[in-house]
Amino acid sequence: MKKSKSKLLFSLLLILAATFLIKYKSSTISKFNGRETKITGIITECENINSKTRITLKSKEKILVNYNENFPCTLGTKIKAEGNLSKPNKNTVFHQFNYRNYLLSKNIKYIFNASKIKKTNNKIKIRYKIKNKIINHIKKYKSQKYLNTFILGDSSEIDINIKESYQNNGISHLLAISGFHITALAYFITFITNKIFKNKKYSVYLTMIILILYLFITSLSAPILRATIFYILLKLKKELNLKINTIYIHLLILLILLNINPYYIYNLGFILSFTVSFYLILFNKIINKYQSYFLKTLTISLIAFISSSPIIINNSFHLNLITPIINIYFVPIISFLIYPLSIITLFIKPLDNILFKLTRIIEITSLKLSQIQIFDITLSHINILGIITYYLIITFIFYSSEKKNKNYLWLFLILIIIHHNINTFNPNINITTIDVGQGDSILLKLDHNKGNILIDTGGSYNNTYNLSKNITVPYLKSEGINSLNYLIISHGDYDHMGEAINLVNNFKV
Repeated sequence: MKKSKSKLLFSLLLILAATFLIKYKSSTISKFNGRETKITGIITECENINSKTRITLKSKEKILVNYNENFPCTLGTKIKAEGNLSKPNKNTVFHQFNYRNYLLSKNIKYIFNASKIKKTNNKIKIRYKIKNKIINHIKKYKSQKYLNTFILGDSSEIDINIKESYQNNGISHLLAISGFHITALAYFITFITNKIFKNKKYSVYLTMIILILYLFITSLSAPILRATIFYILLKLKKELNLKINTIYIHLLILLILLNINPYYIYNLGFILSFTVSFYLILFNKIINKYQSYFLKTLTISLIAFISSSPIIINNSFHLNLITPIINIYFVPIISFLIYPLSIITLFIKPLDNILFKLTRIIEITSLKLSQIQIFDITLSHINILGIITYYLIITFIFYSSEKKNKNYLWLFLILIIIHHNINTFNPNINITTIDVGQGDSILLKLDHNKGNILIDTGGSYNNTYNLSKNITVPYLKSEGINSLNYLIISHGDYDHMGEAINLVNNFKV
C-alpha cells in the first residue's frame, strides 16, 4: 500500500512540476518588436491554397508568412519577404477555436503579411533535400494524400468532408502518426537492419538514429516527438537493464517536451496523445486480462474513448457513443494493412492502385457511418470543475476494474446523460451576442420550458466561408443546444439573414 502511495505521489509531483514549467515559461515575449517590414529566413513548411501561399519560416524565431499569390517554394530555401507583422487573432466567440493559441503550440508568435517575396539562396541543407525528394516522389502517386498522412504526418490534402466524417466517428486519431505507428516503423527498420548487421545492438542503435532523422522530416510534430522519445527510452531501459516504471518514463517525456515548448499544452494532438497513453499505460493490466485479439482491441478502444472524452467534448461539443465499436473495424485495417502498405508503397509504386482502392473503401465507409446520427449526442463545453469531476470518475472506473474486478462503466454513462441534459437544470436566462463580423446574431437561452431563440444569423459576403458551420452552429452546440425553438429574422439585409438557409439545412430549427 505504501509503495503504491509513493508511486502516486511521485506521479503527482511530476504533473505539478510540468504545470509549474508551463506557468514559468508561458510568456509571449518575441524576438521581433512587431514593427519589422522585412524579414529573412529558411522555408520549413509551405502550402499553396487557392492561389495563396502559407509559409512557415525559420527566422529569428518561427514565423508564419501569408502571401496572396502562388509562390513556388522549396523547403530549405532562404527567402526575403517585405510586408508587415501582425498578432494572430484570438477567438471572439466563447469556446471556439483560438488561432493565437494554435500558433503558439507551434511556437509561432507573429504572422507576417507579405506583399513581396524573393529567393535569396538556393543552398539547401541535406534534411530538406531528403524531404523535398520524398514530397516530389509522393506527388506521382494516386494515393498521395494518404502517403503524405502516414509518411510525412501531413493530412492537409484529405478532403474536409472525409476529415469531418473521421472526426464524427472518433477515428481521426488513426490518421495521426502515434506510438503504434512509430513502433511499427521501428520494427520494420530493425527487421531490415538485422539482415545487414549480425550484432543486434548495432541494429537497435541504428534504428534509433533513423527515427531521430525521421523526426526532422516530419517537422518535429508533438505526437511523433512523444512517440519517438518514448520508444527510444524504452529501448534504452531494456538495453541498460534499468528498473524504471513505464509511467514515470511517460511523465518524464511530458516534462521534456514542455521544456522544449511550453505551448504544446495548446496542441490537441499533444493533449490527446499524452492523456490516452497515460491511461493505457497506467491500467494496462485491464487490457492484459484478455487473451483474444477482439476483446483486447475493444478494451483499448474503450479506455482510449473514455479517457479522451472530456477533451473531445471541449473541442467538438459532441460524442459518438459507438466510437469504440467503430474503432474495432477501423483499427486493424488502418494499423495492420493501410499503414504498413503506405510504407511499402513508397518504395514499390505498383502497389499504389491497391492502396488507393483501400483508402477509398475506408473513406466511403466512414462517410456512411457518420450519417448514423442516433448515437451522436450534443454535449456542452465543460468548465474546469467539470473536467476534474469527469477524470475523477473515469479514474475510479478504471481503478475498480483493475483492482476490484468491478465494472462501473454505468457511472460514465450516467455522467454523460446528466451532462447531455444539463440545460434542464438551469433556471437562468442568458443572452449572448455572437460575433459574426458585420451584422448581428443574438442568442436567447431561456429556461428549459421556453427553449432557445436566435435573433438574426449574420451573413458573410465571402462565399468560400460558411459562417454558420464555422461559428454559429459550433457555438450553439458548445452551449448544449442541438435545436432552436425559434429563429427570428429582424429584416432582409444579407448580414442579418444570410446564413438562415445554411443554419436550417444543418441544424434543427
